[in-house]
Amino acid sequence: MDSNTHQTYTNSTTQTDYRSSNLFRKNLLCTLRNKYHISEYDYINIRLKDLKSSSDLLFYWGMDASITDLLKNPVIILLNDE
Repeated sequence: MDSNTHQTYTNSTTQTDYRSSNLFRKNLLCTLRNKYHISEYDYINIRLKDLKSSSDLLFYWGMDASITDLLKNPVIILLNDE
């Protein structure tokens, strides 16, 4: 087996693993939404004052958010774009 064949096999395996894990995450999200009666069309608005502190605010929001809020689709609104 030459290096090109090995590289192709490795890339194919990596793509399969990626697709498999992506499908797992989608199925888990669907299962949890069903369990908590959350529609795939439910969303939650997250309002941020500016970009400077957005990562900290999103982190703390995630720590304090309820399970139902975490399962909803986020809509992030930036109030000040300066």
